[in-house]
Amino acid sequence: MPTLTGDTTLLFCFGACTTDGTCPTPATPNYVTFAVDMNQYAGSTANGVFINGTFNGWCGSCNAMDDSDSDGVWMVTLPLTQDSIEYKFTVDGWNDQDVLIARFFLYKNNRKLVFTRTVFSH
Repeated sequence: MPTLTGDTTLLFCFGACTTDGTCPTPATPNYVTFAVDMNQYAGSTANGVFINGTFNGWCGSCNAMDDSDSDGVWMVTLPLTQDSIEYKFTVDGWNDQDVLIARFFLYKNNRKLVFTRTVFSH
């Protein structure tokens, strides 16, 4: 640790281990809209429908979905910076969750989404 002998400014970047004050460029988020049709769900959605995954620590009620038009399709748009995520839809936090039949989009009984970057130029 250096010895300070006068006025000194220490510059750090939140969430980064750089010591020279050069901060990495923040990741550009992908805005992803998730929608789940709950019309065939036999239980109650009165306490909310949620999306849980690796992007929110499988937290239960962090990302509530919305069905403001009462059509039974719950939606939420999230800014995601990860290259890929696992996720699933839940009801009332973790009181119920979607049980999936093995298909191509599953990973360990979770849904998986992988982002690829496509750049369009004119």
